[in-house]
Amino acid sequence: MKLINLFFFILFFIYTSLVNSKDINFSGLKKLSVEDLSAIVSIDLFKKDYSLEEINTIITDLFNSEIINDVKLNILEDEFLIVIQEAMLINNIYINGNIQIKDNDLITNLTSKTNNFINNNNIKKDINFIRQVYLSIGYNNVSVTSSYEKYSDNKVNLIYDIYEGDPYQISKINFIGNKYFSDSYLINLISSRELGFLNFLTSGSNFNIEMFNFDQNKIISKYKEKGFFNINISHKLNQISKSKYELVYYIDENDRLSISKIIPDNLDDINYLEFYSELNKKIIKNNSFYDQEIIEKEIDKLNQILIDQNIYSYSYQASILEEKGKYFLSISKYQEKQLLINQINIIGNSITQDKVLRSKLYLEPGNYFLDYNKTKSLRNLNNLKYINSVKINEHQDDNNKIDLDFVVEENKKTGNLLFAGSFTGDIGLGFTLGLNDYNFIGSGNELNSSFTINSEQTNFVVNYKQYPIHNPNLYNNYSIYNTVDDLTDSFGFKSDKTGVAYSIGFNYSEKVNMSFGFGYNSTRNFSGINSNNYIQDNIGNFNQFTFNSSLSYDSTNDIFYPTEGALNQIKFELSPTAISDDSYYKLRLINDLYFGNFKDDNFIFLSHRLGLADSLDGNLKTINAFSLGGMNFKGFDYRGIGSRDSSIYLGGNNFYTSTLGYGGKFLFDKSDNINYRTFITSGSIWGSDYSSNNTFKNRLSAGISLDIMTAVFPISISYAIPIQKEDEDKDRRFNFSIGTSF
Repeated sequence: MKLINLFFFILFFIYTSLVNSKDINFSGLKKLSVEDLSAIVSIDLFKKDYSLEEINTIITDLFNSEIINDVKLNILEDEFLIVIQEAMLINNIYINGNIQIKDNDLITNLTSKTNNFINNNNIKKDINFIRQVYLSIGYNNVSVTSSYEKYSDNKVNLIYDIYEGDPYQISKINFIGNKYFSDSYLINLISSRELGFLNFLTSGSNFNIEMFNFDQNKIISKYKEKGFFNINISHKLNQISKSKYELVYYIDENDRLSISKIIPDNLDDINYLEFYSELNKKIIKNNSFYDQEIIEKEIDKLNQILIDQNIYSYSYQASILEEKGKYFLSISKYQEKQLLINQINIIGNSITQDKVLRSKLYLEPGNYFLDYNKTKSLRNLNNLKYINSVKINEHQDDNNKIDLDFVVEENKKTGNLLFAGSFTGDIGLGFTLGLNDYNFIGSGNELNSSFTINSEQTNFVVNYKQYPIHNPNLYNNYSIYNTVDDLTDSFGFKSDKTGVAYSIGFNYSEKVNMSFGFGYNSTRNFSGINSNNYIQDNIGNFNQFTFNSSLSYDSTNDIFYPTEGALNQIKFELSPTAISDDSYYKLRLINDLYFGNFKDDNFIFLSHRLGLADSLDGNLKTINAFSLGGMNFKGFDYRGIGSRDSSIYLGGNNFYTSTLGYGGKFLFDKSDNINYRTFITSGSIWGSDYSSNNTFKNRLSAGISLDIMTAVFPISISYAIPIQKEDEDKDRRFNFSIGTSF
């Protein structure tokens, strides 16, 4: 209304531009006086005779005042009459129609505030803010209107009416054109997630256009780290139904940069010579392809030597040079500015605590500002699940000091409520209800809780993973759990276990992890189906203390479907005699090797498992023994290999399996969603304390499996035939599982 009146005033101004100057008068004033108005405008309101130019200035000043709601100008024969509509105070603010977002979450962030004057510009800002909030959670059809009702002579209630509409949802995410990175790798890289049928309890939406752009940039950055500098990526939303969309990323990888030669900078430096030799070996081993991780890891070692020698005047950095179609990796000295860091500011984090983000930096106030440390800090922050993007603003003063502003864009949706299903040939159909958050109350720590039920087990667990501020490579794991097992059809009894556990882990590098922990559980085993000692030895109440440790090396290229690299694990568990009712030890060894072929994406794999266990006092109870068959030895039934007495499974104190296989993409599937493996497995289980038949007897099977790598979970179908078996073994040729791969 104010803008309309201002428009008409301008017309009046043009029309009466030749009118002589006149006196001024005001009407409509209730709470305000002319003295109050004189404090607002830049023209003296107590003189006589005003020109139209002065009237224009007065009107403009009044329009721009928060205490004036509207202004009208009447040009009379002997005066200018300015009609004032005073602004009303806001008594209260009400939000109507909102379901997904609480009143308080909106009201506290509005520009309009109670006991302030009504201001149309502020109301427009508020409407836009409410719309943006709803757009960020996928409600693209939201509409917001404002109105007010009179509360008293000088107060009104401000009302915002919201129509949310149906949320848009991403029900499918696809990648087209990717060859180097598999779909499963990329889906784990990005922050966007599908909402499929297993997520029907999840409210709200995963439709966030800004997130799609962030994800696209993440994919581009990851490809460039591997030398795909000409990567082209775009994304498109395909409408499936009224509110559901498919998100498709179109990827044109183009050629990967191949390094012809490393150009050295200073061959007189002995440290540089060692560095050059080591880097050259690793690049050649990588088929001469550019790999940022390999290069930066070696440069970091070289620069750390300079720091250890108190050399801050220069550092080593890498760049790519091109000459006649060939690319050279140039490692050269970079002259540092010799700036001291004065202060570091974190900007834009509304959820994540400052101290959490600062702990991820390689820069500290009082230290020299090194460009390569800035790069490492940016890379470290951008790799966090709860951070979408980071940039640095630098402010240098005349005293060779620098202030750094880290401007972060957070992923504010770090928590999920998930209802998921699984199915395996071992335990059949299962369901899980889970709640997880990987930035719990802005701490950077992870909270995971789940309730799982299947044909054999009911399990409730709460796990909290804490990353200490002083060392982000360390983490503490705290767990509480309750597990009820119905083992009647296998071991011949039921079990109820409640416990707590703690472990400390250390990420020695991106590939090497080690941990040590301990736990306590109170176990009640009951409802034995007969009086045989292999059952009765398990029956009763037991207080168990366990100590466990593990060492892991993992260089595989995919969490679900690796095709290259190695996985080596050693796990040891001890329940001591002095403090546990049932004392034993267990040792497990895992070795997986994958040999990929870059030309056709096929691979050869070797997989080995070895387990050794024994009691420290008496017999090793069957519940603590190993079992074999099913998912861990295809071609045989779950717990189908090993000693048994009638229907009761006895298992064994020792086992091994060894698998040789060949795999690749299935037929012409270019999106890398369906993969196949052919395999042959050899193995055995022996040494039960409750069986007289403990001789080592080898088994052998061969088969083929199809692994469908969906965005939510892998699905595995296998068919295997026992080639070598014993009379007591139970075979099962067909196996189907949801939630696990080979």
